[in-house]
Amino acid sequence: MNQIKRKLTLKKSSKKKTKKLRNELDQPIISIENLSNEIFYEIFDYLNGIDIYNAFAGLNHRFQQLLYSSTLRFKIELDYSTSEEIFMNTYKQVILHHRHQIFSFYSWASDHINKIILSCTIDSSFNCLESIILNDIDFNVLSLLLMKLADLPRLFSLSISTTDSLEELSNIYELIFALPKLYYLQFLTEPCEYDFETTVSLPIASCKQFSTIKHLFIDHPCTFNELFVIMSYTPELSRLNFWSRNENYSDIEMVLPITLPNLTFISLDTSCISFDEFEMVITKIHCPLKVLYLGTRFENIAFLDANRWEQLIQKYFPQLKKFSFHCYEHIKKKYGFPSNLIQRDRFTSSFWLKQQWIFEVHLDNTLIHYLIHPYRKRWYEDTPTKTINSCMDVSKSTRLIIKSNLNKNDVKLFNININRIRTIAKVYHLEINGEIFLRTLLDILLLLPQLHSLKISSLVLPRRTYLTEYEAEILSFISNDNKIKELCLDEIVNVNELHFLIRLCHYMNYFQINSINNIDVELFVRTVLMEMKVNYNHQLRSLYFHVPLVNDEIIRKLEKMINSEKLLLDYTIKYVFDKIYLEWK
Repeated sequence: MNQIKRKLTLKKSSKKKTKKLRNELDQPIISIENLSNEIFYEIFDYLNGIDIYNAFAGLNHRFQQLLYSSTLRFKIELDYSTSEEIFMNTYKQVILHHRHQIFSFYSWASDHINKIILSCTIDSSFNCLESIILNDIDFNVLSLLLMKLADLPRLFSLSISTTDSLEELSNIYELIFALPKLYYLQFLTEPCEYDFETTVSLPIASCKQFSTIKHLFIDHPCTFNELFVIMSYTPELSRLNFWSRNENYSDIEMVLPITLPNLTFISLDTSCISFDEFEMVITKIHCPLKVLYLGTRFENIAFLDANRWEQLIQKYFPQLKKFSFHCYEHIKKKYGFPSNLIQRDRFTSSFWLKQQWIFEVHLDNTLIHYLIHPYRKRWYEDTPTKTINSCMDVSKSTRLIIKSNLNKNDVKLFNININRIRTIAKVYHLEINGEIFLRTLLDILLLLPQLHSLKISSLVLPRRTYLTEYEAEILSFISNDNKIKELCLDEIVNVNELHFLIRLCHYMNYFQINSINNIDVELFVRTVLMEMKVNYNHQLRSLYFHVPLVNDEIIRKLEKMINSEKLLLDYTIKYVFDKIYLEWK
């Protein structure tokens, strides 16, 4: 905490002192000793305390004084990259002379690090040690270390990961709960072998066993009944992260309700919990919940029941402000849930619009990923003039993101999947991450007539210079019928793509190109504006594109070209960093 206070003190320092520091940095440095102590403190914040000691301990009296300063805090990082002899000698010196300055301890397990941990006397003299992170620590070493940590007066944060398959965690938790000032606990273990299961056989806590933990992160095999017992030791808990790897939740009915008056954040990631089981668990936690995250790999149709979610939240968690959920459906599996059993477009009711929680789908071959999450700004809102988040925007915010390259062989499969998604919600926004062939794109657009925006990573046109009769017929139909107003292409290869896209999106008013590659900037702008006139696309009003090393000279050339060829009359053109914004009326 002293380190934090020092940073705050620097931030609150006078303008005169800040100017002095800046002047020091601006001046040519002839000798490292010309730097002030404040500069060294800032540098030391980024360095391993062991390296600081090795580099500066033997230089001169000034640096000796600096290392012993009550302001300096050491962040100790231990790994297996240093030879044991040098490592042990340096570490012993730091412990001997600077234990009262150690702020944090971070280690990756190895034999010589285990020796250091076991040989070190840890007591109240480590009065600034606030954070300990132990990666891949041996279970026996962990038990012995935890016994030593009880004397630390300022240990606020403890993160543990072990590769051991632990059969019984009760003793570990008893030692952790005995730590007097612990605020944050993260505990991760590897899944157990098949011949035994991890258990946490603690009794319900008594008032004399309460822990000070406020943020609990559990990522090890644990039943919900065991989780609730663990939480009985943490009455001040405000944040819970629970990653469950169990596949059997038969103990849920035995879970006793618990009241946690400070718990406002819950994140659950479970293997195969059903909505009924989740509802049974979450309603037994009595708390003023404001943030809820849920992830599951169990394919249960009830999770897409917007009405049921609405009733659950309104009845038990009326203070909820942020809600995120995701689940999966494997199309090839026979037990994939039948989406036709739920009501369509229920995630656009007044309840969801008021909260601005939106429904979204990601499609990756045979995997459909359904999500609910707070509305976030999208690519077509990244403009200097655009406003965001009217109720109408959110009511038509359902987005489909396709995450794989689409070729002709994928069409049938993706058509099946998209039709499945359409039974749940209308799709208004489409993003395709990867290459897509012209014919495949046309087939998908036929299935999604309500689209308002389209974003494509890369469009692959046929090598022939003409459209087949079928392609021309589909293109004509889609261009006259589609509602696409915002179009983005991440990368353009040649101007033929511009001709096709402007013809396809007849009613667009916003066109964004993230990379025009080696296409001449003037040719690019001329092609877009000429194509707009030829195809009578009079709604297009904005063109934004990326140009590396854009400058005033490029803008002047574009203005000259537009004016001399009378491509636009009333327009503005400017650049922000590497983006050019061209807008007209």
